[in-house]
Amino acid sequence: AITYPVWLVHVTAYSLIAIIIYMYLGYPLLLALFARLIPTPINRDEQFCPEVTLLIIACNEEHEIAAKLNNSLLLDYPSEQLKIIVASDGSTDATNTLVNAYGSRGVALLAFPTNRGKTAALNDAMAQITTEYVVFSDANVSYEPQALRKLLRNFHDPTVGAVSGKVVLLNDDLSYGHSEKLYYCIEHFIQEKEGALGSLIGADGAMYAIRRRLFSPPPPDTILDDFVIPMQIACQGYRVIHEQDAVGFERNHHELGDEFRRKARIISGGFQSLLRGDCLPPISQPLLLFSFISHKALRWFSGTLFIPLFLLLLHIHSSNGLSNQPLSIALYSLLAAVMLAVVGQLVPTVRRIMAINLVHYFFMLALASLVGLYRELTGGQQVTWRREVAKCAE
Repeated sequence: AITYPVWLVHVTAYSLIAIIIYMYLGYPLLLALFARLIPTPINRDEQFCPEVTLLIIACNEEHEIAAKLNNSLLLDYPSEQLKIIVASDGSTDATNTLVNAYGSRGVALLAFPTNRGKTAALNDAMAQITTEYVVFSDANVSYEPQALRKLLRNFHDPTVGAVSGKVVLLNDDLSYGHSEKLYYCIEHFIQEKEGALGSLIGADGAMYAIRRRLFSPPPPDTILDDFVIPMQIACQGYRVIHEQDAVGFERNHHELGDEFRRKARIISGGFQSLLRGDCLPPISQPLLLFSFISHKALRWFSGTLFIPLFLLLLHIHSSNGLSNQPLSIALYSLLAAVMLAVVGQLVPTVRRIMAINLVHYFFMLALASLVGLYRELTGGQQVTWRREVAKCAE
């Protein structure tokens, strides 16, 4: 058997564990400390209601679009200050017909004949928007009545370039719903504290607002537009913040297979942005760079490395007879977690047990990270909407 320096095995194992603890516990605690020590107040104005465009990007959303438009028209925002535009990216169902029915109520349709992907449709729509502020939204998200007011009040502060809302997932009927809620509970805490420091990394694509003049069109094949656009604004020196009082609700219909593909797509988009280097914060913005590394880069890389390194360490430990008790306990505990995750995959009913649900969800994320990296390196991740691909395949 190949022998490895014991110190290298120990450093690798403990570093892997430490990074995971840091991402989900250490970093949030550090953010909370920084937010308390170096707060950056925002000069909000509750009466600030500028002219704004609500841009809804849609593709084959015939089951969602009417509810979305009804919700949008009922928002508590001056109607003369609000424009609603639906950019339909090559929809082949009744989406365009349904949107046109709202034309008399001020809803505009931009119908693009070919499905090219969300970013291409977004770029073309932005070229036709003239309002100073734009709110990006998905078709399957409903907003609380005050959501736009809560978002836009922050732009009274000239240092604010983008504002992300808080989108709550409704997922109680999903097999992994409890684990996802815990994950997003941590994520929302991180977003809140990063936003308090003006260094929010990315935004929630279902609800975020920007100053239109700060918009730089991403390449049309960009996968994570809601990461790239806010990061470009942040790198211009403007604050990107989180408005927790601007609330939306999104019902997650994705069971495990679809959720796995969605996570893999997100990771693929993350590595796409890293490889292009167009969103990397400069050293002159140390807090933004620190948040970027801690919140995104570490998560993407650790996710892809976790399973291969764990299997390698387990092999080295067993084949070389290493006798470090703490390391043995850590590795065999992780092995037990892997086995529980496998059981959860093979026998879905046992995922009702919280411990199994958690480890299953964690390893699903790690495996999706590997698949996402593979797709980005091989060019296998499509930028077009999956529902449109499925429709065309029928």
